[in-house]
Amino acid sequence: MIHCVYGDHKLFVGYYCKRILRIPLSVALYGYDLRDNPNWSMFRRAIRLADNIIVNCDFNKNLLAEIAGSELGDRAKVIRHYAPIPVSGPCDKRRILIVGRFAERKGHDLLFQAVSALGADAENVEISAAGFPGPVDVQQLARDLGVEDKVRVFESISDQGLDLLYQRCDIFCLPSKSDGQGVSEGLPVALIEAMAHGKPVIATRLAGIPELVEEILIDEGDVKGLAHALKRLLDDPGLGASCGARNLEIVKARYSKQNVSVLRDLFLETLER
Repeated sequence: MIHCVYGDHKLFVGYYCKRILRIPLSVALYGYDLRDNPNWSMFRRAIRLADNIIVNCDFNKNLLAEIAGSELGDRAKVIRHYAPIPVSGPCDKRRILIVGRFAERKGHDLLFQAVSALGADAENVEISAAGFPGPVDVQQLARDLGVEDKVRVFESISDQGLDLLYQRCDIFCLPSKSDGQGVSEGLPVALIEAMAHGKPVIATRLAGIPELVEEILIDEGDVKGLAHALKRLLDDPGLGASCGARNLEIVKARYSKQNVSVLRDLFLETLER
């Protein structure tokens, strides 16, 4: 059989194929086809020849009947769209978020290896990797490390979209490391943002990070330690809640908007000199 999606040029080609091949023709129609068709004369001719016509709602079926008239008969069928219903309750996904440019020093590989090492303990884990494109192909890395089914990649995400990811994550993880040229993080802003959302974070005992993160810190490149830290938080939501609350207090005390006003005052003082 021939099946056409949309009742424009695709259906018109299907119409001629049916006339040549003498096989059944079906078409799925949508609002565009029934309101702004590029060729109404050809559309009516093709509809007359179609064996089955699929529409996605009763309104479109009635609209088609007005266009095709009595020639439509019973060939039009309503097949509705569907939306997957999320699983609720104890089987909900536990969401881990990593934010940063897709570069070696962010440690995406360490996170993926640690989740892979957890095996069945990470059955309900979902990783969101958000950031700007860089030298690391994060999606390919996930495939190579066997966690592709757990990883969702968000490239060049907006501030609003990133805020939603922070809100919905259970754990924020940024296992920073030095790259091949020996370049490491200073103090990643993403850690401050996650803590400002009251989230538990896992980070590396590296550069300026311990100035911000009191817990949970791992050694640079320690996949086993990272897996252990992830399991602690996955197994104990209460621990995550207490760490998140403490992180929020740290940000309020030392990394709030007030710091900007201090910088402004310092700048004005310099100008006065």
